[in-house]
Amino acid sequence: MRNMLITICLLAVFLEVSGLIFSVKREGPSEVFRRLAQMPDVRLESPLQNGYFLLVGFTADTAMDPVQVGYEIWLEAEAHRGLRHFDLEKGARSALHITIGPDDVVPEWFAADPVRSFQEQGVTMRTSMTRYAVLVDRYRQWLSMPFEDWGFGHPASPRFTEIMAAHRLFIGEGFAHSAAKGSSRLQQDTIAWRRVLADAKTIPMKIMAATMVDDNVSLLSKALAKPDPDSAVLATAKQISHALTREEGAMRWPIQNEFVLGLARRDELLSVENFIGADDADHNRRWLAQAAGLHADAFTRVQHPASKTLFGMTLETQRTWDAYATYYDALITSSAVLHSPLPRLHDVTKGSNRTLFEHLLNPIEFDPSWESFTQRLLATDAKLRLTALQVLMRSVRGTEKIAERISQAGPEYFDPFSGLPMLWSPSHRRLYSVGKDGLDDGGDSTFDIVTPALPEPTQASGGPDRSRPRGVRHG
Repeated sequence: MRNMLITICLLAVFLEVSGLIFSVKREGPSEVFRRLAQMPDVRLESPLQNGYFLLVGFTADTAMDPVQVGYEIWLEAEAHRGLRHFDLEKGARSALHITIGPDDVVPEWFAADPVRSFQEQGVTMRTSMTRYAVLVDRYRQWLSMPFEDWGFGHPASPRFTEIMAAHRLFIGEGFAHSAAKGSSRLQQDTIAWRRVLADAKTIPMKIMAATMVDDNVSLLSKALAKPDPDSAVLATAKQISHALTREEGAMRWPIQNEFVLGLARRDELLSVENFIGADDADHNRRWLAQAAGLHADAFTRVQHPASKTLFGMTLETQRTWDAYATYYDALITSSAVLHSPLPRLHDVTKGSNRTLFEHLLNPIEFDPSWESFTQRLLATDAKLRLTALQVLMRSVRGTEKIAERISQAGPEYFDPFSGLPMLWSPSHRRLYSVGKDGLDDGGDSTFDIVTPALPEPTQASGGPDRSRPRGVRHG
């Protein structure tokens, strides 16, 4: 009798598992699933006119066309969409790969007065320009091209190290020539990367664009902190330091891309070719995370994991993927609302129609963390608004009037983290945002997002320090 009961239980388990395995083929997907599985529309008809492919093939040998090389790299991965990385090391595709970081290529970028440093270090700049002339020429070409992120559905992205170095050399060379030329290049560069920020379909491209914009705004902010900045610098600041648009801050496509990549991994078959370029892609993501001030594994934390399998078949039913789709859809909706808390996967999926056996056999253990990316975009927005405020505050006479002028500036200058006016610390002579922790730390750059010290007013009148005690929550 006992053996019979065990046999019946085992048979029931076998039948249930078999039903789960084949239900993925039998059940139709939900409307949300079908919508999220769709590819974005393509605007550019000619791939070789797309600046995205120049970025992919950026380090190809001097004798090669980087756009053509980038397109060929993409086509190789496109044949196995969602599984293959970009093979950047094949042949001479990385002939112009640099072995030092962008910070070492253009150290003048971090000077207290970078404009002056570029002009004083003209010989050094010319040496660097000669060494990396091809990369800078390609970067200049990229700035003139239309751009569309064709990385959607791919686990790889362009390698950003050389792109960052060329970007700084391009702008630095302009300032070495004159403030007007440097300002013109800075404006052109910022407009281009804000265009990428609005168009980005993948999270690496989104964060790279935000990092490039930050890079430019940081340099511009230091130039504005001088007592008498060049008129060209002021004009550029007025043109490019407006708050992020809705499209620039949107996370819809980067989030949807991770869902699509998860779908590709669902039916993945083990293949050696799928590992080609994987180490390079991981290094690129970690480098980008560091450059953006994120945790080293920030990109890994949002990757949808590969499906669990039994006898070579996935255990994840269509009901499970419908639950995932519901979560990603809720995440997209919440990310579009400022200050809206992002939903947790378990909270969204616990109300799904998955059976008890599905919950036991294939529990949902994946818990992605998207907050660091939404906060990173808010940080870029805050830096742009602070720079715009720097320009506005130059006309204010007297320290005691600055806080009043900030409160009157209007919502386009408000702190995106708090929804309230930016803050002013007379003791540090800084404008600042409370940053991601939402606390007013008195303009401490360790915790708050700050501008360089503003120049002393011509009619200084002292005034009390209007910053709050450290650690006070703003709002």
